[in-house]
Amino acid sequence: MRKVGSTTDTADANGEYTNGNVANGISPTIINAEMMNTFQRELVNVVEGAGLELDPDDDSQVHKAIGGGRLLNIVTFTKSGTYTPTKGTKRVRVKVWGAGGGGQNAPVSVGASGGCAGGFSEGLFNISDNETISVTIGTGGSAVAAGVSSKGGNGGDTRFGSLISATGGSGGGATVPAGGIGSGGNILNITGGISQGGLYYGSDAFIGGAGGSAFSSTGGNGHFGSSGDDGGFPGSGGAGGNGNYSSGKGANGLVYLEEFS
Repeated sequence: MRKVGSTTDTADANGEYTNGNVANGISPTIINAEMMNTFQRELVNVVEGAGLELDPDDDSQVHKAIGGGRLLNIVTFTKSGTYTPTKGTKRVRVKVWGAGGGGQNAPVSVGASGGCAGGFSEGLFNISDNETISVTIGTGGSAVAAGVSSKGGNGGDTRFGSLISATGGSGGGATVPAGGIGSGGNILNITGGISQGGLYYGSDAFIGGAGGSAFSSTGGNGHFGSSGDDGGFPGSGGAGGNGNYSSGKGANGLVYLEEFS
């Protein structure tokens, strides 16, 4: 930035504009293209530096650019990859869900438990718009096929670099499974919901237990005479099977983030 006095010899002693005084022989400051272009370049840099594109029909762009905390963009990851911030991003609000566990399957006379939900974590972080961050999305725990007695698969962990993460939920099994754990969040950290065991249906028969529910989604429901439901996306556990009917698969994890100027 510079004063007008650096472009003309008609500025005042402080290098600023003057109206002049013709009677006393003081000339007014001449407005020249060089100085006006300097002002324009400064304003353009403010707007573009905030990640905005110049719009000749919008006279509020400087105000938008200097208003801190403006939402720039929303980004979601449903599979692993690399996060590259939008230009002008200074802070990100990140939500991560670990994957849900798959449901167990067992003979109809025993009852099979559902898989547990993945953990959840939410945080607000300062970042630079010239850095990249690795994103890992957990895969939902596997279901168990019809007629097979086995524990459900564990859900995978979800990570946003080293800043914030959520582990996957345990697959349904003979022992009490555990929900995933959210960590690193400076807003919220939640443990995933625990699944249900098999429910007695009568005549020594059981319905597969429901899967554990994650933050903002619901675990799969168990049934008698049909396969267990998959866990709700993101991160909920699959329901237990029912002997000759398969269990439900755990839902995959998710990373959701909001970028702010």
